[in-house]
Amino acid sequence: MKKGLISKVQRYSINDGPGIRSTVFLKGCNLNCMWCSNPELIDFSQSYLDGKPVGELISVKDVVKEVIRDIDFYKESLGGVTFSGGEPLLQSDFLLECIKLLKDYSIHIAIDTALYVDKKIIKKLLPYVDLWLVDLKSIDDITHIKTTNVSNKIILDNIKFLYKNNVNMWIRCILVNKENYDLDELKKRLNFIESIKKCVKRVDILGYHQLGVSKYQKLNKEYLLTNEALLSDIQEKEVEELIKEYVLPIYFERGI
Repeated sequence: MKKGLISKVQRYSINDGPGIRSTVFLKGCNLNCMWCSNPELIDFSQSYLDGKPVGELISVKDVVKEVIRDIDFYKESLGGVTFSGGEPLLQSDFLLECIKLLKDYSIHIAIDTALYVDKKIIKKLLPYVDLWLVDLKSIDDITHIKTTNVSNKIILDNIKFLYKNNVNMWIRCILVNKENYDLDELKKRLNFIESIKKCVKRVDILGYHQLGVSKYQKLNKEYLLTNEALLSDIQEKEVEELIKEYVLPIYFERGI
């Protein structure tokens, strides 16, 4: 039975899909987002934060044993288990084993992903995943490369692939002033999402927040953003007015 590099299992989560959930955080990411609030999860090896190890090899059996403890809560709240990261799809063989076992318990499965992976990984998971939580960080490729170090072409192609397979998606759009925030760019993102709206059950627009800043110093990593990355009151009002133009189920969370 395979083992995965896991950071933690967060129980009673209500922000990573519908209902009450357990979120399994897998370590390792192939993006390097300027605003990442979990930099301790980027490396593909064990790291340390506050002197404590981040990342432990855990078997499929032990992950499943941990999360099914709350199966009654999942059923009562129409919740389930979410695999997040990092980028969980980078440990796809381990992920698939976990999901198949959880499906034996009829547990709802969500994957929180940036979709920057080979399509064959998505194909093998498609039959077992109930909800894809997809980050769309920019529709403009130059901006995407600047802020994440990778192109968005694979990501957009994979979103279209999910759409063609008629899966359920929630799409998240982060807004960072002076980096990826531009009202016209956001409109293009929303227009793209609207073109696949039959599969999009929810859109979350998230204002940049600074909750992960302190981690960078602890990890001896440089943090490139300043307070100017926060959206202004005027910009937040612009966003609120823009989303009124769409019939999509859009939720806007202001940054802090």
